[in-house]
Amino acid sequence: MMRGFAYIAVVSGLLASACTPTTWYEKEIATIDSLIYSIDTCTASLGKLDTLDYTTLSKTFSERTNFVQAWHTQRGDTMQREVAMIMSEYRELKKPLQNFTKEYYRVEAELVFTKNQLGSLRHDLSNNLLDTNIVKRVFIEEKLAAEKIMYDKQALETSNMVSKRKLVVIEPKMDSLITALKTL
Repeated sequence: MMRGFAYIAVVSGLLASACTPTTWYEKEIATIDSLIYSIDTCTASLGKLDTLDYTTLSKTFSERTNFVQAWHTQRGDTMQREVAMIMSEYRELKKPLQNFTKEYYRVEAELVFTKNQLGSLRHDLSNNLLDTNIVKRVFIEEKLAAEKIMYDKQALETSNMVSKRKLVVIEPKMDSLITALKTL
């Protein structure tokens, strides 16, 4: 009778453990969950940036610089130092304005891809589907990829903020310059 009870207890224990997957990677899974949460936060934050505004700003930028250059070219005149300084300051915004939308969509796609990769890795670790020899390498690679794309998103937001601040300062100067040139 005792033997039968012990046998049933062992078989029950094995069946219970077979039905509930156990993992050796609880710490890694917790880190992945944290990274997925951070990726979701980054995606939401990225969605608040206005990409349409950059299309308009880029078009306006080209129109303004072309007008000032054409005005001076038509008159065969060289730019005065003050005008050249305003144009130089304004041109500093050219690259950020041109690259913002392309970089935005790259970061957005990379956030989605990274979240999917992390989800797949989490699934594999939860179900012990990976060879233990490669778990550490794959985990580190995915963690680094997630951290890099979160850094890229932050850099994009910082670039957006800096560009907008510069625009607030330089646009009135450009407007005044263009108005002055139109009256001459």
